[in-house]
Amino acid sequence: MPPAATTVPELLDARAAEHPDHSALRVVGGGELTFRRWREEALRAAVGLAAAGVAPRDRVVLRFSNACWERYAVAFLAVQYAGGVPVPVREDLSEADAAALAALAEARTVLREGGAPALPGSADLCLDALLAAHPEPPAGPPHRVGPGDPAQVIGTSGTTGAPKGVLAAHGNLTAGLTTHPRRRAYAHSRHALHAFPIGTNAGQVMLLGALTAAPTTLSLPRFDADRFGAAVEEFGIGTAFLVPSMAIELVNAGTAGRYDLSSLRLVNSSAAALPVPVAAALAAALPGATLVNTYTGTGTVTPYLAALRAQPHAVALTSQQENFFRWMAEAPGRDAGAVTALFRVTDRLEPETLGLALTEAVRRHPALRTRFEAVGEGVVRAVLDEEPRVRITLTRAPGAGDAEVDALLLAERDRLTDLARDPMARLLVVSRSETDHVVLVAMHHMVADGWSVGVLLADLGVFYSALRRGRSAPPARSGPGYAELVDWANAHWPASRAHFGTALAGAPEAVERFADRRSVDEVLTAAHEFEVPTALAGSLRARAAELGATPFLAVAAAWTALLARRGDQPDLVVMTPVPGRPRPDAERTVGCFVQSLLLRVDASGGPGFAELVDRLRTVHSEALDHQLHPFAEFSPSVPFAAWLRYEAWAAPAQLPGLACEPWELPRGSTVPWPLPGGDRGVPELTVVEQPDGGMRCWLQYNALAFDLPVITELATEFTTALTAACG
Repeated sequence: MPPAATTVPELLDARAAEHPDHSALRVVGGGELTFRRWREEALRAAVGLAAAGVAPRDRVVLRFSNACWERYAVAFLAVQYAGGVPVPVREDLSEADAAALAALAEARTVLREGGAPALPGSADLCLDALLAAHPEPPAGPPHRVGPGDPAQVIGTSGTTGAPKGVLAAHGNLTAGLTTHPRRRAYAHSRHALHAFPIGTNAGQVMLLGALTAAPTTLSLPRFDADRFGAAVEEFGIGTAFLVPSMAIELVNAGTAGRYDLSSLRLVNSSAAALPVPVAAALAAALPGATLVNTYTGTGTVTPYLAALRAQPHAVALTSQQENFFRWMAEAPGRDAGAVTALFRVTDRLEPETLGLALTEAVRRHPALRTRFEAVGEGVVRAVLDEEPRVRITLTRAPGAGDAEVDALLLAERDRLTDLARDPMARLLVVSRSETDHVVLVAMHHMVADGWSVGVLLADLGVFYSALRRGRSAPPARSGPGYAELVDWANAHWPASRAHFGTALAGAPEAVERFADRRSVDEVLTAAHEFEVPTALAGSLRARAAELGATPFLAVAAAWTALLARRGDQPDLVVMTPVPGRPRPDAERTVGCFVQSLLLRVDASGGPGFAELVDRLRTVHSEALDHQLHPFAEFSPSVPFAAWLRYEAWAAPAQLPGLACEPWELPRGSTVPWPLPGGDRGVPELTVVEQPDGGMRCWLQYNALAFDLPVITELATEFTTALTAACG
């Protein structure tokens, strides 16, 4: 795993060693700075600061104009190399406010460019004079700061208009950053453009980005639409950073019609929500760019998502609910479907009592009492019913064959649901005799996930047993409520946006050149089942243990290597689900909490199995740490990520106290759904561990895009890859 950076100077030290002659910062119409020069000049100035009496933890005011961004960058790191704490002051701050900020920060020294004013009562130092007095860089800095040391004080007016100073430590600024990342942010761009003033939070984000990201950071001394358009055209800007007022000016000025902005691949608007009409107009003006609206991190808030979030929901939507609604709004006829439990009862069963038990379970779980009323343009509002509603179908089918029963089960499983009116929970019992019943319990995926099935079945068994004996259902367990858990999970979104925004910047949308895939605009899912024998599965687990990895990582390495080789594409994104319940007290809650982790896999350089496992371990661990994220903000950027599901074996569905046995339906769908623009997906791999140690696998694929022989060949290649991985 790459070493974690702990201080800002360490980031510059590492970058200057790795890319000394790479252009780090450039001012449009002004100066330029390589990483080597940045470090050497900062160290020289740091020696001068120390000689002038600046001691560790001393606050130093920085006064530089926005036309001197590259000089400011040198001064900022010089203060930190001296052990001090830079206090950057905005160019447009009044002298009274600048003096007030210096007093709040307890700064007694000013470091400035030649033309900037000093502050009365403070020691006055000029950057150029310090550099002239110390022409050679020292072997090391005068002082080495640690992660807990203060790193900067940023002035803000808050909501009162009075200046305040916000202190941040080095550990705060470098959180999530590494000195030698495997993939640098915004690698799709040679240049990234911004016009944020020195002394603002947004400006500091740009400074740290210049230290760690791939492109050269270009600064516009002042924003206007023409200067922005001309800079994009001149430098072939791939990534641009804005605030909503800038976006509004670009739209109103018609900049996209007067300058060539086709190089833009990512446009990030921060600080506040983009108004929906502005976001829509900007997206239309820049069809080749991904529009990102960030608050404290990075995530794409589309006009649809903004409208969805603006609704007065009775209960906040979960990450996956947002994504389902986004996906369904893209094309009429889409339905997220149901999650189901299916089993056969070879015992006496009271179907009516089972229906009452399910009704009681729905009463206990608010997610199952949620409906979604249409507002318009695919936008919905969540409504919570007070009383439970369940669709209960009890069918007597004496002597019916298995095929007849399957037909009834499939019709119920795949029926479309009116999310505004229909119950979210359904029960079908097909009774062939007094001691032969096939039971289907279904919950719409919009309100439940695979984990919820086990929770519901446990409750169903307890409630059925009590009601059958004439007793009331036991009281509800104590613990956090559904709405509380949703709010808690969603509160993690800001911290997770930055991780996935960085990890997925410039990621490919699909495995583009996958062999033998036809171009179609509908999806009809079929499944091919195969097995990994017990002996091979055991060898794979042993090999994973040797590498300090889980069986999932071993399977993921073999699968991604196969996809990369077949598609001749070393950069790809794999999507894998996790329950989305990191809190132990959330494990008994029904809801659509599942999170889909987007894993950016680097298979470049032809890595061996062990190396690819190591790369995946890092990516997977970081994704798990940020699993509570707004998936709908990122999934559109990788619409054809390769699905991989890995499941531990679980006991078959059953009702406690009754003789039950498994009943299975074919995996896949019976109703096609539309995919405007065509299907560029690859077959989805599901691996389920078995009690005997083997692995039961399925390749689910679009039967309209792939022929079965292609899929069986892929299954054989995967098994062969596992064998090779075991040596």
